[in-house]
Amino acid sequence: MTLEPTYSKAVINRFVPLFSTILGECMCLVGVIIDTYAGTFTVAGPIIQAFAIDIGLQTSQIANRAAIDTLEPKARNRLNTVHMVFVFSGQLTGTAVGNKLYAQGGWITSGSASVAFIGAALVVYFANGPWNKGWIGWVHLFGIILPPLVPYLDS
Repeated sequence: MTLEPTYSKAVINRFVPLFSTILGECMCLVGVIIDTYAGTFTVAGPIIQAFAIDIGLQTSQIANRAAIDTLEPKARNRLNTVHMVFVFSGQLTGTAVGNKLYAQGGWITSGSASVAFIGAALVVYFANGPWNKGWIGWVHLFGIILPPLVPYLDS
């Protein structure tokens, strides 16, 4: 039995998709940090990472699919295809880089690269606000739960 529908209704659907994606990436970041720096001396690191990354990735995937569903209804399949191509490409690149770094520098080097990748994703997410028309900026800082009360500010 999966908890995705319950978790999605209780947590993810209450916020705008960008905030839910940031929440999921933060869960992944915590899991990777614990595993990278504690996983060398305790088995708890990889176990915590497995749970945190699973929850974080599911949160991000559900939020991203919710965002895709709000876009052009007739292009939903094409948008989902593009999304999944980029997800697969990112996973493939991360695996290749992680394997190379693990071979060269070991567990901490490879894990640090994962921390850097997730950190870079979070920088991009934080640069783009949920109600902003463009790529950079936060139009309504506290508009993560409810829609803003005023229309977009044109700049």
